[in-house]
Amino acid sequence: MTSNGNAQTTPVQSKADASFESFVNSFIGVLADDHFSTDGSLPAYLSTPESNRSGDEANIVDHRITQVLLLSLGYATKEIDYNEQHGTLRPDFAIKIDEYPRPACFIVEDKNTTTLDLRRHRPQLQGYMTQNGAPRGMLINGHAILVYDQLESGLQTPSIELSLSDAVLAWRGEHLLAQGEKGVSALDACGLTSVLVALWRRFKRDSFASLQRLIDDMTLQKDCETEHRTDGKTWTPTPALPETPHQADKALEELIKKEGSVIEILKQICDAKQDISDQLESLFERIIHPPIKEPINPAAK
Repeated sequence: MTSNGNAQTTPVQSKADASFESFVNSFIGVLADDHFSTDGSLPAYLSTPESNRSGDEANIVDHRITQVLLLSLGYATKEIDYNEQHGTLRPDFAIKIDEYPRPACFIVEDKNTTTLDLRRHRPQLQGYMTQNGAPRGMLINGHAILVYDQLESGLQTPSIELSLSDAVLAWRGEHLLAQGEKGVSALDACGLTSVLVALWRRFKRDSFASLQRLIDDMTLQKDCETEHRTDGKTWTPTPALPETPHQADKALEELIKKEGSVIEILKQICDAKQDISDQLESLFERIIHPPIKEPINPAAK
């Protein structure tokens, strides 16, 4: 038991390359468990009076929801900065990994479960994202998860919106649209799979670590230990760079031929584009200024 009378939950182990099914089992499955709190699953807890839930940001939202989410996405505890000062601001969670070049992968700002209007806290989240150079952020209050992008700093509409209550009810087979299913099948029946997949793909650890993987692919050989040679011989089965003046001249000739072909194709595209443009202009002119037909003079018949 914790000091507020809620039951302890089993910590979720981090899995760096967890599958989507593993992710929803580790996250939604934990929220759906009857031992989520002394009142039962997350929906059961949220159904209790607000007076019993005031001030539950740290013990419920931070530790039983957001931390479970982050571990399920593959982050290690040491990669999760919790309630630490960053400059003049102190976000709830700043996620940092060595492979990612920015100060933080993303920011999570939590609110207690009695805070229902999450959208009005978008500016606060934006401030944390900007200060930490984070491209993405989440607002979580136990009822829902709202996802925002840095490039859309002026928008109040989230790029992803997930109802945690609906997801848990579906998982337990208690959602109206579950059709007798439970677990992953029920999420699909309730139309929640696509939202959860989007959340998982955008925020899993591998999505932020892949930049380093790309660099490794470009600079290391397949054994991932030996760097490529600067003469290009390890990049392809045959030498990638000419080794004699004759080979260099031949390579240059081939390049000029290819360049000439490309230029000819581009010219043809430009000519076709101009021809289409001329035809459209002519059509537009006829629509705007149709030719005037002279009235027929009956006397001329």
